[in-house]
Amino acid sequence: MRKAFWIIVIVILVLIGIAFLGPILFKGKILSTVKNEINKNVNAKVEFKDVSISLFRQFPDLQLGLEKCSVTGINTFEKDTLVKFKSFRVDVNLLSLLDETIKVNAVHLNAPHIFALVTKEGKANWDIAKSTGETAPDTATSASGSNIAISLKEFTINNGKIIYVDNKSDMTAGIKGLNYNLTGDFSQVQTSLTNTLSINKLSLIDGDIKYLDEVNFNYSGDIDANLDEYKFTFNENTISINELGLNFEGWFKMPEENIATNLQFQSTKSDFKQILSLIPAVYKKDFENIQTSGTFQLAGSVKGKYTGDSIPAFSTDLIVENASVTYPDVPETAKNINLNVTVKNSGGEVMKNSINVKKFHVEMADNPFNATTHVTTTADDVTMKGKADGVLDLTTLSKFADFGTMELKGIVNTNVTFDGKLSDIENENYEKFTANGQATIDQFLYNSPAMPKPFIINKSELKFSPQRLRLTTLDSEIGKSDIQLSGFLANYLPYTFKDQTLEGKLEVKAGLIDANELMVESETEKPEETQDSAEITAFEVPKNLSFTLNTDIDELRYDNMDITNLAGKLTVEDGIATINNISMQMLDGTLAMDGYYDSRNINEPKINFGLDINTFSIPKTYTTFNTVQKLAPIAKNLEGNFSSEMNLKSSLDNHLNPVYNSINGSGEIQSRQIKIKDSKTFNAVANATNSEQFSNPALKDIEASFTIEDGTIHFDAKDIRVKDKKITVTGKQHLDRTMDYQIITDVSGETLTKAASSVLDQLSDKTGLQKPNADNIKLAINLKGKFSNPDISLNMKKSGTSSAQKTAKQQIKDTLEKQKQELKDKAEAKADTLKEKAKEKVQEKKESLKEKAKEKAKEKLEGLW
Repeated sequence: MRKAFWIIVIVILVLIGIAFLGPILFKGKILSTVKNEINKNVNAKVEFKDVSISLFRQFPDLQLGLEKCSVTGINTFEKDTLVKFKSFRVDVNLLSLLDETIKVNAVHLNAPHIFALVTKEGKANWDIAKSTGETAPDTATSASGSNIAISLKEFTINNGKIIYVDNKSDMTAGIKGLNYNLTGDFSQVQTSLTNTLSINKLSLIDGDIKYLDEVNFNYSGDIDANLDEYKFTFNENTISINELGLNFEGWFKMPEENIATNLQFQSTKSDFKQILSLIPAVYKKDFENIQTSGTFQLAGSVKGKYTGDSIPAFSTDLIVENASVTYPDVPETAKNINLNVTVKNSGGEVMKNSINVKKFHVEMADNPFNATTHVTTTADDVTMKGKADGVLDLTTLSKFADFGTMELKGIVNTNVTFDGKLSDIENENYEKFTANGQATIDQFLYNSPAMPKPFIINKSELKFSPQRLRLTTLDSEIGKSDIQLSGFLANYLPYTFKDQTLEGKLEVKAGLIDANELMVESETEKPEETQDSAEITAFEVPKNLSFTLNTDIDELRYDNMDITNLAGKLTVEDGIATINNISMQMLDGTLAMDGYYDSRNINEPKINFGLDINTFSIPKTYTTFNTVQKLAPIAKNLEGNFSSEMNLKSSLDNHLNPVYNSINGSGEIQSRQIKIKDSKTFNAVANATNSEQFSNPALKDIEASFTIEDGTIHFDAKDIRVKDKKITVTGKQHLDRTMDYQIITDVSGETLTKAASSVLDQLSDKTGLQKPNADNIKLAINLKGKFSNPDISLNMKKSGTSSAQKTAKQQIKDTLEKQKQELKDKAEAKADTLKEKAKEKVQEKKESLKEKAKEKAKEKLEGLW
């Protein structure tokens, strides 16, 4: 027995040693294997610092853990971390390891951070599981199916954070400080679950509407669960949102795809202050010290089935009676607040709703305001009836309601009634729809830290009719800017209720608009290259907007531009903003424009403009537009004015800057004179040609044409006068600021290259003729490299390299041939003269001999006699 006892003790100690040392000895292998297996099955990058295995922490359960784990996306979501947490622990039933099914008893998440993202194209960053064809899983494993059973008894989340951004539907939700504890036994068919949930900050934003703004949310309650029927029954459950508490009870079940529910809820208290806590501006500012009176009731229910497009019936009733609100240290009180609102849907159709504001009454500084409205909606039509009548003194409102640093003043007077069906508006049966009244605003002022300057409306009047809203006048100021508006909006009811096209026309007049005052300056330093505009983002022109805007602005200050006499028309239609006959004075000249901005693909908006520029200052143009700095860097060294007619097409980036390799266009440029100073390019040309005409030259009578193809500029200019010479410039330059230009000009013999001069010397030496005068020889100057470091070459040797080289060589040849012919003619003339003289001498000799012969014959005859 003693030996058996010691054997058992030794075996137990060995087993404990193995259990303790095994995870340590094989941790590296385990860590590597787990990482590899996870990454094989996901389209993401999974990293974690450590893997832990322990028999002692949750004995008799085996605890498995991952430390500092993160899941990062790839490709589209390369920079996005989908999930990260400090630790993830799973408690597994140790004895289940001997069975075919492994039982998971508990899951613990510590500080999980989840970032869920949906792109505008609808792609979700959490869709990371590889498809069946992407991996080759082990045959045995896949055949047997899952061998893990969830028999949870506890699930906890500690200090979680969840961010959800849906760019497709323009929705954002955020949860911070999430703590959750769920206990129960999921291994049983019938079980009772105890839930405790707290969220420090819960936000929900849909478009520009903040439904929840960092509210505090808590939930606690018991749920009876039938896991066979998937039916969950709520008993005395409590939800609180800020100070508003709600009790709810009932059940829901989802045996298949459909969800059946029967839930009722009602407020836990009746103090009016609770409902005020849902207003962010009120709750976040001195909420505890607000004095209120009056009661409220909030109750509702949800009953029916959710299946496909069909929804359960629901109803909500909110009643406020004889309430008042007083802020500390504020003399005024909002009193006699009465509200009765019912929202219902009878179930089935999502659009089958009834919104009935039976009563709304409030008195501020003895100014009463009343409103009622009843709107019913179906998929086919909208029926509405209501009225609003009263005076709202915003100055008084700002006294009894603490708006913090926001300042609000002015008098709003309304008297509006409406009654009818939306279908009558759509069918232009305006006589069947009643909508009339007006609203005026006097001496309105709005100022807050979010505004660069206070916004003031001196006077405004808006009139209502079924057809349109007419803005008869709006006289406003903001900072130094003064703006007057008038116009109308038509089809506004179908636009509001059925998202149909809103039509309108607006006249804008202003003595001064200082846009620099209206833009919030960036704290970041401005880049070296001056930006065309402030750091703005590409904006989407609404497709359901048909609008015309006529402008007449005396002065506009925008960024580093001063624009005067701006006039023209802007039309908006189907996601495209088109400008027609826009004219303005700027940069010491005038500009006329036509064209459009197309935002139908917001990821790649496009522009197409025709420009007529008259006498723009070149230095001001260069410093104003970074596009000019990019495409024409030599403009930095130019002085003078230019005129141009051109058209440009381009795609834009997210900050409305041109995508340079997408720029295409053409046009012409004219200038009477442009001075070039301290240009490295022209100084290099002057040195290479030994000609002062290219040193700080003044170019006159410039007429040039250009084309832009995918950001590359092709340039052609003829007969530009430089002093007493004419030059021709042709070539191109690229986005990297490299150039390939050729300048053709008349040069004297002194400016010829050594190669060309030696040719003349050799011809002269060989022929013994006079060296020709080369004052009118044309020279080709090739410019390559960059403007800051040009590469100059003068090559006249190779035939066919340029028309200038051919012309120069031909002139040299013609001059030498001419001199040869002149010498030949002189030699032939001299030979003819000598020949004639020889003939004359022969004839003279013949005549002399003849005379002598005659004399001898005469003497002989005389002797015979």
